Amino acid sequence: MEAKRKTTVSKAIKRTEEAKLEALKTFNQMIEDGNLAVNEFNLCARQCVEGKTDMQSVESQFLKAQSILLQHTDSMNEAALRFSNGASNLNS
Repeated sequence: MEAKRKTTVSKAIKRTEEAKLEALKTFNQMIEDGNLAVNEFNLCARQCVEGKTDMQSVESQFLKAQSILLQHTDSMNEAALRFSNGASNLNS
């Protein structure tokens, strides 16, 4: 019985570690993609101020950046939930 419990705990720890690494990977990707999207938006806005592009391009770039950030927010929430579920399994 004790051996089975140790195996179950070991598996739960492994799944929790995997979920943690996945969450960190997702978070890092979210930051990288978010930074790129914001930089692209800032560049487009600067070009608009300089008269090199129009406001419609700025709006389009803003919506693109917003979409990327929202998409990654959903991914991060999913990764956090998997990590939380893994941690809950350790407590039971």
